[in-house]
Amino acid sequence: MDHSTSLLRLIFLALVAALVLLVVRSAFHLPRGIDTPTTSLFDAAAAAGSSCTRFAPWGCPRQGDRTKPKPKPPSHETDVPRHPLDPLTVREINRARELLRAHQPFASSPSSLFVHSLALDEPEKAVVLGWRKGADPLPPRRAVAVVRFRGEAFVLAVDLAGGAVTPLPVPASGYPTMTMDEQVSLCFAPFSNPAFNSTIRRRGVRLSDVACLPISLGWYGPTEENRRLIKVQCFSAEGTANFYMRPIEGLTVLVDMDTSEVIHISDRGAGIPIPAAANTDYRYARHMQEEGDDPASNGAGLGFQKVRAPSMEPAPPGPGVELVEGHMVRWGGWELHLKADARAGMVVSRARVQDPGTGAHREVLYKGMASELFVPYMDPSEAWYFKTYMDAGEYGFGLQAMPLVPLNDCPRHARYLDGVFVAADGRPYVRENMICVFERYAGDVAWRHSESPITGMDGGVSESYARGFFGYLQRVTIRESRPKVTLVARMVASVANYDYIMDWEFQMDGLIRVKGCRGCGGLALLLPAAGAAGAASSSTQGCRCRGGLALLLLGEKSFIRSGPDTFQKPDGMNIPVGLSGILMVKGTAYSHLNQARENEDMHGTLLSENVIGVIHDHFVTFRLDMDVDGADNSFVRVEMARQETGPGESPRRSYLKATRHFARTEKDAQVRLKLYEPAEFHVVNPAKKTRVGNPVGYKIVPAGTAASLLDPEDPPQKRGAFTNNQIWVTPYNKSEEWAGGLFVYQSKGEDTLATWADRDRPIENRDLVLWYTLGFHHIPCQEDFPIMPTVSSSFDLKPVNFFESNPILRQRPTKEDDLPVCAAATTTA
Repeated sequence: MDHSTSLLRLIFLALVAALVLLVVRSAFHLPRGIDTPTTSLFDAAAAAGSSCTRFAPWGCPRQGDRTKPKPKPPSHETDVPRHPLDPLTVREINRARELLRAHQPFASSPSSLFVHSLALDEPEKAVVLGWRKGADPLPPRRAVAVVRFRGEAFVLAVDLAGGAVTPLPVPASGYPTMTMDEQVSLCFAPFSNPAFNSTIRRRGVRLSDVACLPISLGWYGPTEENRRLIKVQCFSAEGTANFYMRPIEGLTVLVDMDTSEVIHISDRGAGIPIPAAANTDYRYARHMQEEGDDPASNGAGLGFQKVRAPSMEPAPPGPGVELVEGHMVRWGGWELHLKADARAGMVVSRARVQDPGTGAHREVLYKGMASELFVPYMDPSEAWYFKTYMDAGEYGFGLQAMPLVPLNDCPRHARYLDGVFVAADGRPYVRENMICVFERYAGDVAWRHSESPITGMDGGVSESYARGFFGYLQRVTIRESRPKVTLVARMVASVANYDYIMDWEFQMDGLIRVKGCRGCGGLALLLPAAGAAGAASSSTQGCRCRGGLALLLLGEKSFIRSGPDTFQKPDGMNIPVGLSGILMVKGTAYSHLNQARENEDMHGTLLSENVIGVIHDHFVTFRLDMDVDGADNSFVRVEMARQETGPGESPRRSYLKATRHFARTEKDAQVRLKLYEPAEFHVVNPAKKTRVGNPVGYKIVPAGTAASLLDPEDPPQKRGAFTNNQIWVTPYNKSEEWAGGLFVYQSKGEDTLATWADRDRPIENRDLVLWYTLGFHHIPCQEDFPIMPTVSSSFDLKPVNFFESNPILRQRPTKEDDLPVCAAATTTA
């Protein structure tokens, strides 16, 4: 009886406690993790995995507040290679890490091993060209690693199957590309120095508002040798996300990269005010907040504020972009391999185009990539002379690539590729949505012709008539036109303040355009927070149309860093390079030009009060391993010159004559472009000819032709000697991939493209590599403040006698039935 009474009392107390808990939760709304799924007997929605219950109303979405759940990021932990050129997988990176840490001398202290790069050691070219999917196994997978151990650099070949680790030659000077981990940690190094902190306070800046950047220092003599050094400069982030516009001018901190020791502090900016934060923020929400507008509304401002991106609905069913097994792309007769690279950013390989006559795919480009970027600033003062960046070799062009912003960086129907990279401890991490691939129609015309009415030709289609020049009635003549639709592969690298938009564009007529855009938007390297901005949302109200134009509207970028101990997933041929982003500016005491001395060299333009945009150059050097209908090619310079007519030969006195010269050695193929000495530059296959006898070929069509004006003996130009010419041609050499050398950081310039080409090796009827440098001179202007509109340039690889005739002659025209049917649609809550 006593036991039964005790049990009843226990049950009664439990029920009372539960009732009290429920009443308290209902009355006081005790907080609970909204994102944590719960199960409740009181609500069916909770039982289905929702956090919304009658006792947790804060977890319930409001009417009209429902959004589509964010798709789960793709997992790469089970990826396997399917092509000889596929990048290293997560498993392979982990395998390489194990082998390196077990290798002597690293095994004695694995925590002292720092991985600066780990990438696929691509098979020999003949092996890749001979490989046939389905018939041949993959060639043995190997990796090449660049590591540092106790202050010494090593280059190693790693056999992933056999386990062998073999040393490779190490460059005589320079250091490996910085890791992302040390780029972040070096931003904090000055704060451990009391003298630095005191200097910041004297400038009137709170330490909590200071943002710093690690700046490579080039090489200027023996005093900078035998230790890895970096210079750190800082800004005030008070009142703006655009801290680049608020430099703490003249303050430069020299830091030992290996010990984080502050070696020297230079403060030459006393008396120079920090520019104001007003009008520097570029974020849309901030502008709407300042103007009292709702950032979610369409706004009712000036004309340019009313323009919206066109519909970017998915492409219609049928032939479109095929992304096969992760890295093979097929579209419009093109077939190519595409992958992310930590140093080059994006690599295009095995680009082949279909011949409309035979249906066969013909080789054009074995491998193309950005090999190096050179960005020298034109200010010789103490705080600026060393700013001569080499973004690929010093910082890693691919490492700086941020996830692309859907609907703004790429259209709705784009396909995305991720990059798998390696942290300093050798662990893999994923850079999500690093490359996008999409069809583009921008309203351009692929080809057209309308026959003039004066010819009297019958169009054979229309029976309508038109009035001729002389009033006679005649048939409407032929009108034929075809739209230009292209394939674009894009990546964007946010190298601190600058955003580089890199496009490889493939046209159905066989042309390849490489385009670069310089853009602004900034990346604060000091912020090690993981995560990425969410995808943009779009209303479905209105007309739903196919295709669309890809816009380059760049917003904030989020810096994503892998954790030290976990595998982390962060949230024809035209090659355009687009530049955007934020200027690197200099603080000044001037608020108006009337304060400057007459003829004073300010090394730039006064953009706003106390802000000078410093003059600088951008050079992007591309490595293009051409295989035009086979590996053995020749370089031909087609020179154009005035030819005088003989006495009595013609009423004309002169005409233009083209003369072809085959380059026999490397020096014959070095080109400095000259406006009044025009030429074309062809890569031909002498063994393959058209039916009328012309050798098949491709020509490079230059653009973005700015040349370096620095003294060839100036230390930065010696390191950037690959920009001495716009065009170089070298014989294929697997080890010659990086125009500035394998080790660029603090290098002296003795292992560059210029050094290799100085050997003057034979290049006629050989496997050739073509190098082209896109160049920009940038004299800043007020329109570049506080963030620059995108500036772009490009060069083309264009077929020249490669096809028997126009390869898109039979492209069918677009008809009314091809257009989408537009109907109003509303979004349901």
